[in-house]
Amino acid sequence: MGLADLHMHTIYSYDGTASVSAVLTRAKQVGLDVIAITDHDEIKGALKALELAPSYGIEVIPGIEITTAEGDLLALNITEAVEPNLSLKKQY
Repeated sequence: MGLADLHMHTIYSYDGTASVSAVLTRAKQVGLDVIAITDHDEIKGALKALELAPSYGIEVIPGIEITTAEGDLLALNITEAVEPNLSLKKQY
């Protein structure tokens, strides 16, 4: 059974302090098989991680922690930016 962390931030997030390569290095060191990069309202870190992941032997799930009108939402397995501050409620 593999180990995963599905909510990680990089320097592309306002509260992230680690570069993408540092996150991948540390994930490998602690034995993670899968990680999801979910920076706040930003996809660049996740896309960079996807590009670098094969050389680290780690699977990367690209994502974003999206700011919505109702709070934060983790979106996984996406490769395009999502506009922040939208509502989760259906508009009629």
